[in-house]
Amino acid sequence: MKKNVIFISLLAFSSLLNAQEFNPPGATPGTPAYRKAPTGFGMTIAPGTNMVEIETTSPNDGLSITQRNSGASLIKLNNTTGTNWSLNSLDNSSAPGGGFSINNLSSGTTPLVIDPNTGNIGVGTTAPTFAKLQVEENAGDVGGSFLVTPPSSGGSGKIGAKGRVYSAVTNTVFGVVGDGDLTAAGGGFATGVFGSGEGGNFNMGGQFTAFGSASYANYGIYAAAYGAASNYAGYFNGDVYTSGVYTSSDRKLKQNIKPLTNALDKLLLLKPSTYAFRTTEFKDMNLPSGNQMGLIAQELEEVFPELIKNMSAIEIPGKNGEKTSIPEFKSVQYISLIPVLIAAIQEQQAQIAELKNTQKITDIASANSTDALFSMSQNEPNPFDGITVINYNLPETINTAYLAVYDLSGKQIASFPIHEKGKSSLKITSEKLAAGIYIYSIVADGKVVDSKKMIVAEKQ
Repeated sequence: MKKNVIFISLLAFSSLLNAQEFNPPGATPGTPAYRKAPTGFGMTIAPGTNMVEIETTSPNDGLSITQRNSGASLIKLNNTTGTNWSLNSLDNSSAPGGGFSINNLSSGTTPLVIDPNTGNIGVGTTAPTFAKLQVEENAGDVGGSFLVTPPSSGGSGKIGAKGRVYSAVTNTVFGVVGDGDLTAAGGGFATGVFGSGEGGNFNMGGQFTAFGSASYANYGIYAAAYGAASNYAGYFNGDVYTSGVYTSSDRKLKQNIKPLTNALDKLLLLKPSTYAFRTTEFKDMNLPSGNQMGLIAQELEEVFPELIKNMSAIEIPGKNGEKTSIPEFKSVQYISLIPVLIAAIQEQQAQIAELKNTQKITDIASANSTDALFSMSQNEPNPFDGITVINYNLPETINTAYLAVYDLSGKQIASFPIHEKGKSSLKITSEKLAAGIYIYSIVADGKVVDSKKMIVAEKQ
């Protein structure tokens, strides 16, 4: 049938313009009439102001247009600017024998296609084979913005919305792009992508997987935050598990590199504690329950202020409009304590090595010194009131020696020179000593080598 079949039909009706109302042959009174309205022509009981109106009361009794040739337009729409639109059946190799499309005849594009075999809708493509709603655009353009609601029951692995971008050339492609942009005065919550999983045995707010060659970098998720110090690339309200952790530590990324000193002294100032979080008072923070071990941020800040970060108070919106309130608090960067521990252990090991070396030198010196060969026995008798004898062994290397007697206040009372070396004895009389307790010492070459106590009894 010709594209203009509808217009030919209207010309046929135009011969009846002088008639005010008529019924099809054999029609009973009260059936729909063809009536010329003041401003239009209608096939209805009461035509309105439109140029053409059709009113139906039974299935399949409306206007029928048949496309006889492949690619022919069923309905062609023109405007005064020269833009032509065509509504026609989809007749191509991907969906033969039906379907629906809207074409822009001026540009030759097909902006909308409905595939009759799959029910898929394509925007910008004539073969929507990947998803129920497939949107394609040129490189660098956003594919589209859409919402897909899965069936309420049946099946598994439902996807509310799926984005897929593919390219035959090396380029940057995005499966899904979420952009939350709130520019209204007064601020608010702007979320690029919101994920929520609930009601199942395993619930995930978001799942991200990256596959590719081992020769290239693949990231399941990449997050970045720029701007004020209160911005965070990731904020996790709960426990976090990872099978591997790497942090930036390359020398080329650093400057002002200096050795860590006095680590042991600072480490001894820290106060490790056991504690429990106030999970009931701060329930929105999802703090861990049970006994914990760690440091108090305020105490750590006094020793290592660079390991403390002040977290700003925030409110996080929920999927139903509710808000989760997080108060301002201090957080600790525990991982930076690792180099402090390493430096402290190194300092401690250096001190131990120094002490061992000092002790070794002392032991060698003691073995070679005259002190190691010296000995002095307890005086006999003790107590005594006349004469007492002290046996000793004085090395031959000693130049001068004497025995000094002191009272308990430390005052020297008497002294007796020692002239004989080697094993010998010295006699002391109580002639110049009053009854009492005394301390006697042998002083060799100006050094006290041994001391003992003796008692002088009352003279009879």
